[in-house]
Amino acid sequence: MKEDGSQECIQVAAIRIPSSMEKPVEAVTLHISLREYYLDVVANELGLEDAANVLISRNLGKASSEIRLFFDAPISYLLDPSSKFANGKETLHFEGPLNVRARYLSGQDIFGDAILACIGYTRKSRDLFYEDVRFSYITGLSKFK
Repeated sequence: MKEDGSQECIQVAAIRIPSSMEKPVEAVTLHISLREYYLDVVANELGLEDAANVLISRNLGKASSEIRLFFDAPISYLLDPSSKFANGKETLHFEGPLNVRARYLSGQDIFGDAILACIGYTRKSRDLFYEDVRFSYITGLSKFK
């Protein structure tokens, strides 16, 4: 904190969920400067170029929860117009293996590593909302060891 009481950097406890079952789920701390966009910090933690490459899941858990999964966006590409698939419109190409543990939490297919965090903007506030996420939230993942 600065002497005037304002925060220069926010530290948010989050959880990295690797797509590889050989790698353990681990606690991480997101260090977010008030001068940078929080999704850029999440993207950096995931090894991505910038926030444009990050997808955010719907809220997980109880209705009042703001806990979400942040993960790599798939690379989309147009199909050949002569293709027989779904009107020849669009399909998705995913990089990396399916993240079974993140899929269990979110109910959607997630490829590559994911970050479980409680950070973002809510409809009720213009300020950045954040809370620490602890391992107790993901006790159901122990069956994936």
